[in-house]
Amino acid sequence: TGIAAVTANNMAMQLFPNPANSQVQVNLYNLNGHEITHLIFRDMLGNVVMEDVLKGKENYELTYDISQFTNTIYFLEISGSNKKAVSKFVKQ
Repeated sequence: TGIAAVTANNMAMQLFPNPANSQVQVNLYNLNGHEITHLIFRDMLGNVVMEDVLKGKENYELTYDISQFTNTIYFLEISGSNKKAVSKFVKQ
C-alpha cells in the first residue's frame, strides 16, 4: 500500500493506505492551530462525499471510514486561509 505525501506552504499531509478498502488514515502537520482547516473528500466529478472541519491543533492523526464510498478515485482537499493541498487515492 502506498503513502501519498503532499507538502504545501509548510503544511504536510500523509494519506494511507492507497489503495484503500474501508478506512484511510490522514496525518496533517504544521497547520495553524488558530485557523479553521477544511478537509473535503471529492469524487471524480467534484461532488463532496464527506467533509470535516478542524481547529485548535497544529498536528492531527485522523482515521476516516470510507467503506460506503463507491470503488473509484477520490481526492482529499485540505484548505486553510492561505494553504491548500490535494491528494488522490483509490477506493477498492
